[in-house]
Amino acid sequence: MLVCYSRFSRTVKSSQNLGGYDNRIQENVVYHKELVSLAESLGLKTATTKTIVTALNVSDDVNVLFLLSVPNTLKDMLLKSARLLIYTPSNEHFGIVPLEAMLAGVPVLAANSGGPLETVVDGKTGWLCDPEKIESWTAVMDKVLNKLSEKELKKIGTAGTERVKKEFSDVKMAERLETIISNMSRVDRRNYQEFSSFLLTIGVVVFDTLYYYASQYPSINKKLGKLLLPPFALTAVSVVSWMAYLVAARNR
Repeated sequence: MLVCYSRFSRTVKSSQNLGGYDNRIQENVVYHKELVSLAESLGLKTATTKTIVTALNVSDDVNVLFLLSVPNTLKDMLLKSARLLIYTPSNEHFGIVPLEAMLAGVPVLAANSGGPLETVVDGKTGWLCDPEKIESWTAVMDKVLNKLSEKELKKIGTAGTERVKKEFSDVKMAERLETIISNMSRVDRRNYQEFSSFLLTIGVVVFDTLYYYASQYPSINKKLGKLLLPPFALTAVSVVSWMAYLVAARNR
């Protein structure tokens, strides 16, 4: 059996499609209807259920079963009986579904973008395929359903379980977060005071430039005579101050 997740996605014979569903969201409703129509246009018999009771009573001749907002109990049952989990979202964020499948020992087939690039190891814990290349997805599903032995599938499933426990456990994720925060705290960052001083220096340079050109006019120079400073004196002081600051910061 194949279990597909994607806020509804295209399915194949003997598959079950599950995901979060909210009938108040128009996109969910329209997408579900579109997928039902697509499946039926391919000559597949479909059924849609919302509870574990109705799901367990679906007739055996149903090819595609749509499960809306699957409860945890039913999800666990599906994962235990599945040979492959198909995760179709492209450019998804981290995505917890592949991890849930791998933890249950189920190989994952996912899009080669977004979160699965980090969680799924292609060829070891599952497969990553280009969303635009349908034939590659079909080839993997055919391989899992018809060509791989139970021993080979179990090896992939075990590798997935070990990866989740080793790389994505609560303890491991906490260690990663702590490392990231610690590394950030050790990085010297330019504070607001430095930025303000830099802007002040730019202002001094502009002032000195205007002061210099203004002093070239005799009438203005006469009025500024008592206040006259050497050309670009304030700029020179600012540059020396910055050089001293940078040397001191480097030697800390």
